Amino acid sequence: MTDPEYKSTLEGIWRKLRPHLEWAEGFTLAVLFTRHPAPVTKLRKRLREVLSVGTLPLRAYELTDPSQVDDLLTTILSSRPLGGKHPPIWLDMWEKRGNEGQRQDLNNAVWRLLSRLNERRFLLERDVACPVVLVLSAEFRPDVPSMIPDLWSVRSFTADLPTPAVVTGARGTEPVAVPPALIKSEPAWAEREWQRLWETTRDKKRLAPEAGFAAIDAALKKMDFEAARLLVNQVLEAITAREQVSGVLRQLSIALDFKGDVEMAFGTPTAARVAYDESLEICRRLIAVTGENPQALRDLSVSLERVGDVDRALNRFEEARTAYAESLEIRRRLLAVTGETPQTLRDLSVSLDNVGDVDRALNRFEEARAVFAESLEICRRLISAIGETPQALRDLSISLDRIGAWTAP
Repeated sequence: MTDPEYKSTLEGIWRKLRPHLEWAEGFTLAVLFTRHPAPVTKLRKRLREVLSVGTLPLRAYELTDPSQVDDLLTTILSSRPLGGKHPPIWLDMWEKRGNEGQRQDLNNAVWRLLSRLNERRFLLERDVACPVVLVLSAEFRPDVPSMIPDLWSVRSFTADLPTPAVVTGARGTEPVAVPPALIKSEPAWAEREWQRLWETTRDKKRLAPEAGFAAIDAALKKMDFEAARLLVNQVLEAITAREQVSGVLRQLSIALDFKGDVEMAFGTPTAARVAYDESLEICRRLIAVTGENPQALRDLSVSLERVGDVDRALNRFEEARTAYAESLEIRRRLLAVTGETPQTLRDLSVSLDNVGDVDRALNRFEEARAVFAESLEICRRLISAIGETPQALRDLSISLDRIGAWTAP
């Protein structure tokens, strides 16, 4: 291919790819196959430039070692939209390094990560809700459709990247992608306000944790995880200095959940699990003290879900199912106490889907189908109760898809 042909072909691919990433309002999947680093570098640079106009980051990751599979999976599944926007996730998995044995190990790691992402398509659609770009070696092209059938069926864009006529540089000379944890930005108003309060208040226990929670949330939305971690530690210092009455304990539980969220964002699920476990223990203590009021029960169910999410991301499916099953049982009790409000119905549907996901991962397909069917029935009841809202219709669509495509091997 001549240089003009190469540039023209790559430009055409970029024009077609860009709308799928820039205008997406939820999960979309683009799969690119390549034989050379040059077109990958060019497209990634173009996308980063477009996002920078809107002060959005490109969440770019590379799989270069088999040991990265679990951490990358956790990082991707913990990604979320930012302030109503949906910046894409770019995952390079095409490079081959080392001797023949090492390259084969890396190929196997790619297939493991793809398989796990395929199993978690529902989480990508429901929670991540952002475009994902998979960049794979051209040699994978014939096998990918059969290896990730669930994801392949919903992809919005596929392209075979052209190879330049002249080698433009070795992969090893390219700058390493900056992980999201290192992104820095100007503090939001909530962050500046908390810092003012922190610096001017000598007795830290007088600080209102809610101001800190708003600051942490603002930092997380900007993906400034270093700032979020500092803020979490400050809020925890302020809360632990106070008398541990029930209201303060609930604030401590919320702060620990934020700590777990930050650790998940950093790709350290073990540390996240420690924080979530401590929050869960506090939720149990609160119920023992205050009784099973709806707020305490919902806090407990959410805390159990967070623990289950970490276990599922780490492929500890039996442990995840235990946490999800307890959360589901609490959601059923809440429904009996509060009645069929839209919130309790949707919470119950989500819990059923979580249990079904791990049942399917454990090859318990009949059990998975039963809970997915119950979740589908709840989605229909929600539409009858609140009408055809976009959220209700989307939940119904996903439930129908799970019944059809996720309940058989």
